[in-house]
Amino acid sequence: MKRLAPRWTNDLYGATVPRAINRAGKRRYSIPFLSNVNPLEIISALASCHCDERLARYELIGAAAYVQAYMQVRCGVTDG
Repeated sequence: MKRLAPRWTNDLYGATVPRAINRAGKRRYSIPFLSNVNPLEIISALASCHCDERLARYELIGAAAYVQAYMQVRCGVTDG
């Protein structure tokens, strides 16, 4: 899912636009990072990305619930 990087890293890393535009004028490589989570897992910030001074910014959420909410917002998909 595209928007998991901010949740996993507590906004230390953002989600990127899924395209590569070479404006440097020389050859380069673009390597996408794709993820597919287990629907039974809980999505939370990595332990190294939050502490007492930097609290977790997102509530815990199950992966299946997150994917469902994302699809509803992005694609208008609803349950049956």
